[in-house]
Amino acid sequence: MMSSVAPHVHQSVPRPRLRFEQLLLVIGYLLTAYDVPYKLHNSNQIHDVLRRPEVEWRPRIGTELYKELKKKTWEERDPENDKAWDILCMAATKVHEGRLSRKDARDKLRWLLWKLQQISRDPIDEFVLGDRPQEGLQLGWRFNITLLGISVAVLPFEPDFPDDLTLITQDQLETMKRDLNSSDLFRDDPLDRRSLETALQSIWDILQDSKRLEFILSGSEPLPHEEAGCYSHFHPIGYRG
Repeated sequence: MMSSVAPHVHQSVPRPRLRFEQLLLVIGYLLTAYDVPYKLHNSNQIHDVLRRPEVEWRPRIGTELYKELKKKTWEERDPENDKAWDILCMAATKVHEGRLSRKDARDKLRWLLWKLQQISRDPIDEFVLGDRPQEGLQLGWRFNITLLGISVAVLPFEPDFPDDLTLITQDQLETMKRDLNSSDLFRDDPLDRRSLETALQSIWDILQDSKRLEFILSGSEPLPHEEAGCYSHFHPIGYRG
């Protein structure tokens, strides 16, 4: 006779998502780990990233804090901070080929940070946003991760990214987990391998443009834009003209 007692099924408790600042630390770590100094076995930069307190992982561009950036459209911004956006454009285009208006840069970063917060433990209530951010330009994931890095003062020198940030070896994953857990941000909430893999996949997904176009912007082919603005002109790395 069959027992009326239902069999016990073990169900693993899903781990909470990473906090917004923790996700930005992971991005900062990736930018640093794939940069030239670390590949030359100089770990000073990555140690600096890991030693930062949590307050330094809150995005800001010039005087514009994230709480203002996420709520205000380009038209509502403080124009006194436009010089900071000019500097961001120049910094981003020193790393990747292209040219970018300050409006396009701000719109894109606003979208990326909003998407990142939506996959975090504390997503934004869209009702407090006002106008929901729009995706803007299709810049490619390498440009997107660079913009996110600049927002937390992590600017790669000459990154050598793989084709897919999620295709890393188990040894690399273990090193990343150990390094990240040395940060104060994970002291009371240490990462395990599965949580890190999930976070990397989530970050990778939001870095993709909606059409998943992968291309490097050319200075001879300007980005489409909606209005005239500041453009940062540049030459490819290594140019001596």
